[in-house]
Amino acid sequence: MLDIIYLNEVLKTYFNDDEEMVVNLFSNGYCLEYHRLLKMLYPDCKMVLEKNNDHCATLIDGTIYDVYGYRNKKEFIIATKEEEAFVNSFYCHFSDKEFDTISFLVKDKFDKRKK
Repeated sequence: MLDIIYLNEVLKTYFNDDEEMVVNLFSNGYCLEYHRLLKMLYPDCKMVLEKNNDHCATLIDGTIYDVYGYRNKKEFIIATKEEEAFVNSFYCHFSDKEFDTISFLVKDKFDKRKK
């Protein structure tokens, strides 16, 4: 399942908490930050929006992912540039410092894993 399980493991380490906490955080308000982490790892990915729900996820090579793992493509639409701008304006964000710290850790762990 791509590297979602590993990404969640890295996030559990960072937050010093369990899977339930990580899933709860990134499925209830911070889904944009999860997308941003995946975008860092997979620059060609696309943001998708869950129909009838305030939730974004990530389309990578024809498959949709979020903190839960694989998602049903029928439940999502590809976000337009305007929708992406809205999501970036109104969805929850970590502070720049915290996101930089998390993204550095994630990138470092993924780079070491590839070696």
